[in-house]
Amino acid sequence: TSILSFSQDFAFLLGSANVVVFLAMSGGFVPYPYMESWIVWLQWISPIKYSFQAFTWSLLSGTSTAELMDQLELNTPPNVSMNLVILVGIFCLCSACSVVALSRQKEVR
Repeated sequence: TSILSFSQDFAFLLGSANVVVFLAMSGGFVPYPYMESWIVWLQWISPIKYSFQAFTWSLLSGTSTAELMDQLELNTPPNVSMNLVILVGIFCLCSACSVVALSRQKEVR
């Protein structure tokens, strides 16, 4: 975000706002069935959602509380490896965007 902003302070503000939105859409604070339908789509771009789901899957799978995953709708994608693949994909996309943005920056000496 610092490449796209005017100052370091504004970049910090944008980064903090992104983290807050991603945390809110992770499903850890408010389960998906209780979120408003117009904002629940943000869960699909939240990397925190996928890391939270991978952690929850590894913690709860094979226990008597595994049905909690279905009730809270924490079962999409359906396993730890798919969550990790999506996280790697998000990382690669963000890295590619950073490379493109940095290549367009003028060199300052």
